[in-house]
Amino acid sequence: MLTADLVRTRTRAGTIDIVRVDAKQAPEAEALATRILAVTSGCVGCPRGELMEALSAIECGPKEVKLRQGLVKLALDAATFSDAPEVDYPARRSALFLAAAEARKAGTFDRAALLGAAELGDADLRGALFGDLREQAQLLEAPKLSARALVASYDPAQEQALLLRAEKVQVRFATLGPLGLRHLFRKLKFLRLLYRFRKEETGYVLEVDGPMSLFGASTKYGLALAILLPTLRATAAFELTATVMWKNHARYTFHLAEAVAPRPPEADVSDEVADLLSGLSRIGEGKPKKREKGAEPWSFAVSSDVLELDPTELIVPDILARRGETAVFVEVLGHWNRDAVFRRMELLAKGTHARIVFCASDRLRVRESAITLPEAASLYVYKHSPSAREVFARIERLAVATVPQLSDLSGRSAS
Repeated sequence: MLTADLVRTRTRAGTIDIVRVDAKQAPEAEALATRILAVTSGCVGCPRGELMEALSAIECGPKEVKLRQGLVKLALDAATFSDAPEVDYPARRSALFLAAAEARKAGTFDRAALLGAAELGDADLRGALFGDLREQAQLLEAPKLSARALVASYDPAQEQALLLRAEKVQVRFATLGPLGLRHLFRKLKFLRLLYRFRKEETGYVLEVDGPMSLFGASTKYGLALAILLPTLRATAAFELTATVMWKNHARYTFHLAEAVAPRPPEADVSDEVADLLSGLSRIGEGKPKKREKGAEPWSFAVSSDVLELDPTELIVPDILARRGETAVFVEVLGHWNRDAVFRRMELLAKGTHARIVFCASDRLRVRESAITLPEAASLYVYKHSPSAREVFARIERLAVATVPQLSDLSGRSAS
């Protein structure tokens, strides 16, 4: 992925766009990429610093310098470098430099003796003393990319880099089927993004808080937002509008439109949800004698249901607990912000057509006693990670709550 300083941009009348590699520039860009990949392949086994010097020596025109830098960054991201050896290099440097300082004070400075005492007499000093620095990592494997593939990844990487400086992002979908909805929600949760999703007469609208809207800009959050872009392309046709804070903190509007995409794959769930699901499954597999006579066991799975909290607010819970015809949903809000949780609770307070347990981290400063929910909903505030036993107890309590028939967007229903 590119960093913001490597993006080629064009601004005009409050809008910002990337300078793309068009059909006219593509042959020249591919020739540049070919030279970059050739130099990289020829430097296998070399330190990263030496490789960077060789790549910087590749000639190009003044207008192509930033293009070269961007292609180099993408090529190195696809390469494999060695990890730093498990050596305490700071302690080694400190001991040697202190000994040298003491020897100078005493007037007995002997370079060879000092290096011999530190068992560094015949060693490469740069590697022996600074092996923990990034420049000393060895190139183990060159990128397995063609020049055309490297160039093709350049413009999408520029778009992602713009989103690293986004304040807010709005995505509009004219059409979005159940499969696309579930895929999108799963990815949003997996990336732990702060989002709002609503249905309008003209389609669906996704609003995502950008990293520049947070109290302190988060690189990790910005990367998660950038990773969302390929998911959008794999979901459906969309129109994206982002407010971007660019140079000198000036705000610009970035527009991006994409055509219809292929059928989306299934998305992952977070480790937190996976651990909770595993714990619930173990409890649900308890011995029959611990259940009431004739009672069916609970089953637990990743939820694929799309629920409506009100006519415009849609959610996809994380976990579906089912026992016979009874369904209870679980949603984990551990990495949301406080306002988003209260917004969700306010909608629930108006009534719910599903039994649902919301799990919120105490870092969000939310108290269970401060929120009044309908009989079929429960808020569980946890300290470090959700307790499977506590969630299971709430699931069993909600199982006897009376709710209207649940109808989700995929046509399924549970009572």
